[in-house]
Amino acid sequence: MKIGLLGLTRKRRTITVILSVLLGITATLIIIGFIPFSNKGIKNNIESVLKESMHGSLTIDKMTIALWTGITLENVHYSQNGDRGESVSCVLPRISVSYYLLPIVFKHLIVKNIRLEQPEITLELSSAKSLPKEAGKGFSFDDLNRVLETIPYTVIIRNISVVDAHTVVVLDNRQAVDCKGMNLSMNVGLKRGLSLEGHLTFSESEFFRTLRVSRLKMSVRIKDMEAEVDNCHSYLYGGNLSINGNVNLAGAYLNKLSLSLENFKLDDWYHSTGIGQGNLTGKVDAKMNLAPGKLNIDSLSGKGWVKMTNVGAHGIPLQKNLLVLLVIPKLSEMKFSRITSDLA
Repeated sequence: MKIGLLGLTRKRRTITVILSVLLGITATLIIIGFIPFSNKGIKNNIESVLKESMHGSLTIDKMTIALWTGITLENVHYSQNGDRGESVSCVLPRISVSYYLLPIVFKHLIVKNIRLEQPEITLELSSAKSLPKEAGKGFSFDDLNRVLETIPYTVIIRNISVVDAHTVVVLDNRQAVDCKGMNLSMNVGLKRGLSLEGHLTFSESEFFRTLRVSRLKMSVRIKDMEAEVDNCHSYLYGGNLSINGNVNLAGAYLNKLSLSLENFKLDDWYHSTGIGQGNLTGKVDAKMNLAPGKLNIDSLSGKGWVKMTNVGAHGIPLQKNLLVLLVIPKLSEMKFSRITSDLA
């Protein structure tokens, strides 16, 4: 009887030792997972993939990875020169990417947050021989898809945020736009097959000297993005936009946009094929159709607004594309009761 009991005790001791060892290994892995580390090979790989996709010069000064908390990129420099002398450059002091690790096991990568802190963006057009239709290739969603193709997982992005952006657009050897204090957050679900769902939220941010956006919400659903990018040069496809207050419509690459504006004022307005400056006041309740080659606007009045074709910012990243605004001298007062323009 004692031998039997002694044998049972030994089994319990063995089990206890095994469980203790496993618990110790688990605790060690958990602790190590919170300690950031750097890997030059991984950094160079990410740098090369982004550089190839963005069609420009890109360097990352420092990258740290913490297994449980995410990836941090510091001092990311990007620049690109166009064929006609235009250029775009970005300095991103800090990019933080956090994610849920567990779904990776199930072939899903869920990104909790992508945070860009104090990015500095400059678009230079003053040295261009003639303003091109597309101001540089830049980085668009079709490029993003090529990057995601290198990841053997379905990628779902929960949130993208940009804090304290500083954007400068230079035209004719002068600084045309100085944008500070932009606060942009974006919730996105990105799945394989090029589909995107999400919404943008702007909260009390001052744009372009005088423009202020208050409580702007946008719901977007994108289907067949790659085809739309090829055929329409679109960043956003479909969706409903409802705005109250002062608004910014800079660089809206939107198809089939349902637009409702009340009591708004636009000191500067820019659309995907032209630039303009003036005071647009009043009420607009219209549907804008930016299908290929067409722009339809009902009941728009303004002072000093003019359209210049073959001037665009296609290819500029989304966070910049919503902000890019080019300023030209004011013209005499204009009123439009209906505009139907062929922009092809």
